Amino acid sequence: MRLFLAIFFISVYSLSAQDEKDSIIDFENLDYDKLKEKLTSKIVIKKSSGWLPYPVDNFYEIGFYMDSPFSSYELAENISSSNFFLKENRLSGDIDLDREIKDKYRWEKEKFSEILDEGFPESSYGNYGINFNLSAGLPFIIGGKLGIAYSDALLYSLDKSKKFLNFENKLIPFKEMNIFYLDDWSFSFAAQIEQPIYGIFANSNGVSIFSYYYLKLAYSVDIPFYNKVKQYLQNANKKNELRYENGTDRKYLINKKYDNLKFNRNSILIALGWKGGNLGTVSFGFELQARFLQTSLLDDANWKQFHFGININLNYINFIYK
Repeated sequence: MRLFLAIFFISVYSLSAQDEKDSIIDFENLDYDKLKEKLTSKIVIKKSSGWLPYPVDNFYEIGFYMDSPFSSYELAENISSSNFFLKENRLSGDIDLDREIKDKYRWEKEKFSEILDEGFPESSYGNYGINFNLSAGLPFIIGGKLGIAYSDALLYSLDKSKKFLNFENKLIPFKEMNIFYLDDWSFSFAAQIEQPIYGIFANSNGVSIFSYYYLKLAYSVDIPFYNKVKQYLQNANKKNELRYENGTDRKYLINKKYDNLKFNRNSILIALGWKGGNLGTVSFGFELQARFLQTSLLDDANWKQFHFGININLNYINFIYK
């Protein structure tokens, strides 16, 4: 057994002591305790683990990310704007009303034509691009993002007072929606701070691994470069009995590009995430995030959005210096 241990320690020692010259070893007079102490003294471990761990190495991280929404909400109530077809139009993005209208719309919809009839638009937000993170001797990680974002925003009103005269000469009530729909694409920039809250950072003789949960706070600016605005009236529930003059279930009031929307969209993002990896290779992470738009989408009315979604990122990560 002693001979086996000696051979094991000698093998490890010969691998970890490449700078030393080969020598003849006397097994009979070998001091095992001294050999073990010499071997273990060459293993250097740096570690920070548990609650509020901190990076034990300076590193940079660059890769790709994707933000996808679970749900989006319009924060606007009974607003008017010169951007609407009629300034006196009063449109809202109330969450409860939004759910009520869309649920009833889906259940009551009777398609007259699969080609001519269109579905109800949805609010959404997505962001794709490159992210960069840096650990430089601080207890937190700083970084930024550069990407392309898209946003689908929706306002509407529901008029239940409308009636039409059917073929039996009876007045039939129906529901008509007035929908204002904004579709735009933006250049997206963000600065962020990532605070590890639980996990481990460890380095053993230059091999550095990590796995941790974190909280993130970010501030982003989206600068639109393309938009398309639509406003239309839509028959919500009597499609087999009533058509607009164009033969479809909707009548367009606006369908064009706008130049007088807000130039920039500022947002605050809060996220809870996990990340793991090995320095010198790759890291992978995902997070749940909430995005709060701080500036209005319109220049003359208060229309903001809230998005809840997930972020997935894949990165190359390496030491700044060992």
